[in-house]
Amino acid sequence: MTLPSNEDALVGASGALAAITQAHSLSDTERERLKSSYESIGEFLSEHPFFGGLTVEVHPQGSMAIGTTTKPEGKAEFDVDLVARLTSSAQRQDAVYLLQQLDEAMGEYAERHDLKVEPKRRCTQVQYANAMHTDVTPVIDWPSHLEAYGDVAGLVPDRERGEHLGTNPRGYVRFFNDAAALLPKFSLMESRQALAKADVLPLPGPSAWARPLARYVQLFKIHRNILFAAHPELAPTSTFITTQVALAYADLVRPGATFQSPVHLLLAIFAKMPEYVSVGYRDGREHWVLCNPTHRRENLADRMNSGDRQDAYRQWRARFAHDVASLSEMYLPHGAGVKVLATSVQNSFGTRASKALTDSYAAGAARERANGMTRIYVPTAAGAAAVLPIASRAHTFYGD
Repeated sequence: MTLPSNEDALVGASGALAAITQAHSLSDTERERLKSSYESIGEFLSEHPFFGGLTVEVHPQGSMAIGTTTKPEGKAEFDVDLVARLTSSAQRQDAVYLLQQLDEAMGEYAERHDLKVEPKRRCTQVQYANAMHTDVTPVIDWPSHLEAYGDVAGLVPDRERGEHLGTNPRGYVRFFNDAAALLPKFSLMESRQALAKADVLPLPGPSAWARPLARYVQLFKIHRNILFAAHPELAPTSTFITTQVALAYADLVRPGATFQSPVHLLLAIFAKMPEYVSVGYRDGREHWVLCNPTHRRENLADRMNSGDRQDAYRQWRARFAHDVASLSEMYLPHGAGVKVLATSVQNSFGTRASKALTDSYAAGAARERANGMTRIYVPTAAGAAAVLPIASRAHTFYGD
């Protein structure tokens, strides 16, 4: 895959990608609203006749816990994943019975607040009226000295299998945060010339990449949400994406590792992601395994082994590579202008991202006029087609 060598293009594309994630990130008000919802559930369970003596705490897991939550443009609902952390004594309860008790408890909670509940495989889903749902998963404290971060490992009841299975949501947060603490050097962002350009451009500068791993995860998820908007049942799960990205990032960003720009590291992560998925065969079909790095017996690719998800995932990867490369080419000098860029970003990353870039350019142009400055460059239409690492199939999994 090729990227333009032009510094203007790389600085502009890096800033645009950061702006896209900022446009989809939660506001402080939205975060407080979500926090109040899970604190309310925690208070309820701590006082419940069955769960009161078992509940240690209720805490977020997944994107809320690791800082990669994105606004749900292109998705039917906004989902919040919560853990009802239980004492080790809960392991004595039958797995299906424990989940049934949670269904009943959350049913009582839903009735109080005029909500609805739906039993799921390993959790109870609480459905809110404002296009949001919360999955409450019971996790029993069950440390394991065999696993990384095993001191906070646990067990999760499974309805289909009728047993408690190993998991580690708190360990996963540690794993992700340890990876996110690794900070790469971007040679382009350290050059005085590039820094000057980033200061003039009406886009986030190098400081927007202060925690790159979270940005990268958000970019993959935003692109997924938009491309699978019409067929969310085929979309790769957030955990499947996040784990591959975090593992690739941790392996690439070693001490002293330097990359030309954030876009270069993004595409290096993209190329490395498949290395962490083992492919076997069951009943004549591919069977994918992505081991949970904090509980090796848990397969985070489990949901990718049904339906047409595998083919859809391959097609999505081809589209992601093309869209990122094309975005970089649009920042080459002397081209078609902001309108082309906005349309391309809307198709790939959604209306919210496109509007954010358009508004940012308008504000920047006003500042430049006020300061008597001239814009350094204009984003352009994409040039030659990007070279993709895999063949692109017909895109039947999004749109009509």
